[in-house]
Amino acid sequence: MNKILSQTLMFISTVFALGIISISVKADVNIYRLYNTTNLDHLWTTGTSEIFSLVKSSLPTTSGATASPSAWYGDEIAFTEPSSGTPVYRLNSTGSAGHLFTTDTTEVSTLTSSGKWSNEGIAFYSGGTIPVYRLYNSQGYHFFTTDSTEESNLVSAGWTYQKVAFYATGGARVYKGDSFGTPTADISGDITLSGTGAGYQAKIGMQDYSQNAISLGVQYDTTATGGANYNSKFALMSENVSIQHTQPYYTDWAVISSGPNTTAHVELAYYEAQAMAVFLANGQLIGTNTRLAGTQPLTLIHTSTPIQYYAGINAKQNGDTVTATINNVQTPYNHAVNSDGLTSNNWNNGAYTSYMTGLPSPSGTLANANFSFNSTCTAPVGTNWDNAGAGGGVWSYAIANASN
Repeated sequence: MNKILSQTLMFISTVFALGIISISVKADVNIYRLYNTTNLDHLWTTGTSEIFSLVKSSLPTTSGATASPSAWYGDEIAFTEPSSGTPVYRLNSTGSAGHLFTTDTTEVSTLTSSGKWSNEGIAFYSGGTIPVYRLYNSQGYHFFTTDSTEESNLVSAGWTYQKVAFYATGGARVYKGDSFGTPTADISGDITLSGTGAGYQAKIGMQDYSQNAISLGVQYDTTATGGANYNSKFALMSENVSIQHTQPYYTDWAVISSGPNTTAHVELAYYEAQAMAVFLANGQLIGTNTRLAGTQPLTLIHTSTPIQYYAGINAKQNGDTVTATINNVQTPYNHAVNSDGLTSNNWNNGAYTSYMTGLPSPSGTLANANFSFNSTCTAPVGTNWDNAGAGGGVWSYAIANASN
């Protein structure tokens, strides 16, 4: 090693040792893609507060009123961008052409001067080496993607490729419970459901010791909460229960199948700071909710007692049967105590009431538990889950500390 190189290396070592040089790495920013099922618009945004505002159920005005989902749904995290760089401007059509994103200030000026577009400011920043392709269709809507296969499929479907709109630092990934930050509590699992009779369900959920609870699962009902579009179909349904309100708060989010035994990967994340539950299925953000029931905020109390996780089934009325599996049940982002977040690593069996036969046989810890249910409802004839709770449910549960 020559003398000059040796001295240079010694100088660099000394500088780092003294802390003269500090290196900071700014985290990339998630760009979320939303889809409006009413006007067919797509929206790309960094704002979780905007997502929480757009992708949530219409809150009931009275206790027990039926909720309906909003028109906006989450597709995915479309790509990632740097926290600074070339500005990407967001424009909104005053007509029916939806949103446009561009780095071209001349295009911004031309479109806003026409009176047909409004400039909503800088949406995010362009950077990196991954091209983001821009397309438009005959209705005037624009679409942006880093996926060349998606771009080709859209062109084959009639969309027109325009250009590389800007660049990204990372490509698409699906939503997970931590997509909006670390949740206070989170549970996920793979649900496969079949049965006989008027109604049956399988779900995962969490509750506090005051029996305030939130859950997400798959349900079949001949007279579904969501109306005719969900009747006699296998649908994703959430349920919020408040100890202060006797009527639970149900929302049918989407039909997954008209037949039995379709597996859905579902995930439920609870964000205490936002008083919000986030519902996901098969890597798609399907909705959010901010109320337990009526006007009561969605809050699970765990200051002195931990949150209880559960996986279970229920049936609508006497004689209805449920055959279900809930596999790979875990709490991926709740690591407050042990590696799987549990004060005790084992699931326990329990029945909410005695009206469902056949306790499940869980295997494994909360980190990767599997459940098998084969049950018949023995509730009093004439009652059902709409008027008297019916089967009441058979649950397996685990106690976990969610104080993180």
